[in-house]
Amino acid sequence: HHPMLKDAKPMAPKRTMVFGSSGKLGRAIRRYAESHDLRGFEYHDTDTFDIADAEAYTAIDWDLYGTIINAAAFTAVDEAETTEGRKDAWRTNVQGVKNLARIAAEHRITLVHISSDYVFDGTKELHTEDEEFAPLSVYGQTKAAGDALVENVPQH
Repeated sequence: HHPMLKDAKPMAPKRTMVFGSSGKLGRAIRRYAESHDLRGFEYHDTDTFDIADAEAYTAIDWDLYGTIINAAAFTAVDEAETTEGRKDAWRTNVQGVKNLARIAAEHRITLVHISSDYVFDGTKELHTEDEEFAPLSVYGQTKAAGDALVENVPQH
């Protein structure tokens, strides 16, 4: 009762969700996907999806996705040193990443997470992926914490 292979309709590939699509990196990802005619990409930024809001994730059918690209981050390095900025940096760069990591692990989604050289102390000219974190700033600390969370995702 199965159709011949030539008559079978192929399933669409799993989608890719990009967060932080209005930032510099997010815009570059979108330009690349569009210029290479890549299909199945969806884009969100803080105005359409707050990665730090755990409730927001319930509105999406995550089984449709194969990849999450996290280009979202609180990147105002100097502002992160202020009382309010510190809270905002931790909310996005740690709480948001924790939520993304949880969803990726639960649904077996590959999580592509973008780090920063701010997770290091700048004493080396060239950094390696296995180098230990030594952030000097609040921004660097939040990025390092987010990176550590992502390391627990089986597919990252």
